[in-house]
Amino acid sequence: MQADGKVLIGGSFTQVGGIARNRIARLNTDGSLDLSFDLDVNDRIETITLQPNGDILIGGAFTNVGGVARNRVALLDAAGAIDMNFNPDINGTVKSIAIQVDGKILVGGSFTGIGQFIRSRLAGLEADGSLDSNYNPIVGGSVEQIGLQDDGKAIVVGDFIVVSDPFVQRRGIARFNDNGSLDRVFNAELSSRAVGLALQDDGKILVGGRFRKVASSERGRIARLDADGSLEQLLDSVCIPLVAKNGAITIVCL
Repeated sequence: MQADGKVLIGGSFTQVGGIARNRIARLNTDGSLDLSFDLDVNDRIETITLQPNGDILIGGAFTNVGGVARNRVALLDAAGAIDMNFNPDINGTVKSIAIQVDGKILVGGSFTGIGQFIRSRLAGLEADGSLDSNYNPIVGGSVEQIGLQDDGKAIVVGDFIVVSDPFVQRRGIARFNDNGSLDRVFNAELSSRAVGLALQDDGKILVGGRFRKVASSERGRIARLDADGSLEQLLDSVCIPLVAKNGAITIVCL
């Protein structure tokens, strides 16, 4: 949602309400199509992220935006005009984009290179789109989502079982420090891949995917973790109704 309440949508569609719109469109606050926003993207959009100044970052499988060559990521102004100077040139699909507090950009997906440099599914960009040479983590499979914590650490989920160099086992979820190094304390031990991620205001982490266990505990494809990556332990309560002489009922849980 943009500051004026209008909503940007992206995907693989080619029409909205019977009107041609290729992979990206903007809706008015009442849900009708904003006819003033008309940008042609040649392949699907996986993610849209707004910068603090209102500019729009899009990522996906596309190689052309508005008739301009742009490989998998592009920067638009709030009206939808492409930034001609922002051109990272990524060689595989971008599935998630996150903006750091210093304005730098994290991108995740299935790519293995940015420009002439090797980057394994997670990378950092400077605000102008050039590669952040100091941020170079390694993820052994596709990154589906990135979540930034208040301390600058990045949690990523996806279809991987190892990260870092030398390889460390992290199945489906991992956390990286703000310099791109692996946070080795964080180890949620999912039994399979994860595809969904949400960070709560209290620091807890919601994760969803194909897993059936977290560590040794049964969890059916969704779980909540504490901020350190440990599984939230829910205590079973026994509740007893107490009836007073006046008929009032109080529920007491132990």
